[in-house]
Amino acid sequence: MNSSRIVIIGGGFAGVKCAKTLRKSLPRDQYEIAIFNRENHMVFHPLLAEVAGASVNPDAVAAPLRQMLPHVSCRTEAVQRIDLDHNYVEYESHDGQMRQMAYDHVVIACGGAVNLGMVPGMADHAFPLKTIGDAIALRAHVMQQLEKAEVCDEAARKRWYLSFIVIGGGYSGVEAAGEINDLVRGSRRFFQNSVYLFKLPSWSRRIKAGFDWAWELFFARDLAHLKTDQSERVAGAHYASGDYIFRQGDPGTSFYVIEKGEVEVFRRVEGKNSDEVLAVLGPGDFFGEMALIDNQPRSASIRARCPVEVVVIGKNVFSQISSSLKPLHHLLAKTMNRRATSAWQRLPIAYEILEREPLSSFIEPLSHAYLRPESTLKQAVTLFNENTSSFCCVVDEQQCLQGIVTRTDLFRASELGAHRHTTVRDFMVAPITVTRNDSSLMAAATLRDHELKSLPVIESQTSRRLIGYVRAEKMFMRVLQKLPADQRL
Repeated sequence: MNSSRIVIIGGGFAGVKCAKTLRKSLPRDQYEIAIFNRENHMVFHPLLAEVAGASVNPDAVAAPLRQMLPHVSCRTEAVQRIDLDHNYVEYESHDGQMRQMAYDHVVIACGGAVNLGMVPGMADHAFPLKTIGDAIALRAHVMQQLEKAEVCDEAARKRWYLSFIVIGGGYSGVEAAGEINDLVRGSRRFFQNSVYLFKLPSWSRRIKAGFDWAWELFFARDLAHLKTDQSERVAGAHYASGDYIFRQGDPGTSFYVIEKGEVEVFRRVEGKNSDEVLAVLGPGDFFGEMALIDNQPRSASIRARCPVEVVVIGKNVFSQISSSLKPLHHLLAKTMNRRATSAWQRLPIAYEILEREPLSSFIEPLSHAYLRPESTLKQAVTLFNENTSSFCCVVDEQQCLQGIVTRTDLFRASELGAHRHTTVRDFMVAPITVTRNDSSLMAAATLRDHELKSLPVIESQTSRRLIGYVRAEKMFMRVLQKLPADQRL
């Protein structure tokens, strides 16, 4: 007789209790029970606050499903779809391929997702407390604040480091507040202005390790392996000038969209002392998609050229959005195809020529007047009518670049209801720029990556004083002039 299959989705309290009750009540030869959960353990959420407060070890709140649910098939694949009409679930298998499992009955006990958008600013600045990874991250943050306060000389700043705000006064919120308070106050005394067992750095660690080893003489080893992934979120992040957002070789965990500032993309090249500069990205640009889609380590490093504000989208959220929005999917595919291979691999001679040419040899002064942020739409149209330039720079009284306006921006502003007295600051865009000290390779790569004809040049990212621009045609002509007559690009 064929057995019936019951599929349970979710390994929390409800899913585990359901699986345990059904397994106890139903004959094993007549009913097969399978439970899907992304972790191989159930998280005991009431003790997450204790993990954050370092009073309980992370593995103490993870109960291995296989030990809790004998004679139940425990699966860690991620269920992607449930077909209620044809009675099967679709899941991502170990090799990344989508597979199906038929069922006779299905129980959906997935639980809820963290909603950090309920309070403005919470997604940008707050720590959720939903997973073991969240608790570990919160504990690490509290300890980091203690370390900063230890070396801080300013009383007000020290108090700021040691101030913690908990949003939510329910069971978890009260527990978290109490545990953080105990952690901070209990750690104050440590902060002032057998063979392997005794190699541990402190007696507290030695005793804990010895107790764990003695415990294992009577009880089986814990089979739970903890995933320290934090709750998926769409959040904002700030990076100071020179900060690495990620480095080449790092695992891909997030997708980034630039809101403000610029980043540079570069890659290590074997056999060379210098890095290969790939491009400069600015507001509206995105990065990080290749590692997520290909499930590979980061292929390049990203570093902030100035203070940068980015939107950070977690891997799972990114996958859901990119698969659902076809225009975004096509844009990502086009961008990945362009970024997959370096232009310099196909143009090695051009690379060698531009590597020797300083960027200053390509800089040209702007021959037309500037716009001010307070200039009007009518003045912008008049300026474009009087010259043939493809763009106009918007500068302040100190000649610092504020934005640019193209003919396309004029038409777009008109379509959005702008009138002749609408100010330029309402429709100008933040430009991609290079500085006087940047290389010609960086400028050429940026022109190619953004399909631009010209690029503003500023004194530095700090002052942003406009000194001219570079044209793609001039750089291309220089390469042709330096190229030997009998050699191809």
